[in-house]
Amino acid sequence: MKYMCKKHRNWLVEHPTELLPSFRKTRMAGRAAMARLSWDHAVLYYGNALEMSEIMLIQKPGQRTQQRYVDTAIEMMHALRNSAQANTSHFLFSHVLDRLEQEAEHLFTVESLAVLRNVAFGSKEKANARLEQQPSQLQPTSGYLH
Repeated sequence: MKYMCKKHRNWLVEHPTELLPSFRKTRMAGRAAMARLSWDHAVLYYGNALEMSEIMLIQKPGQRTQQRYVDTAIEMMHALRNSAQANTSHFLFSHVLDRLEQEAEHLFTVESLAVLRNVAFGSKEKANARLEQQPSQLQPTSGYLH
């Protein structure tokens, strides 16, 4: 999975204090795109946010970082399933599991992975309904990466 350009990725690695603010802005942009039902744009934003959260996993491993990664993957999966790229959701699920297996500590919650699995492989209607019941996750705020 490559959504972020190499130059931007390298810059974030070299400027770790900018990583979390950039991640938050990008994730919010994904949420704003989902609120507009602009699923393909949401996938692009979430792809970048997921890559940023992977960098955070490397730089600062732990339960909070792993949960942020899984939560971002869930939101990206939601956007993917509603986009023109819905057939790639299986790849994302496998990618997330592979990435989490690389972590020394497996502190991610089983419940979060169950949500990801259901969003990836379950009924799209049920996944949409479940995520719409979590307004705090999907509410856009101002601020964008680019």
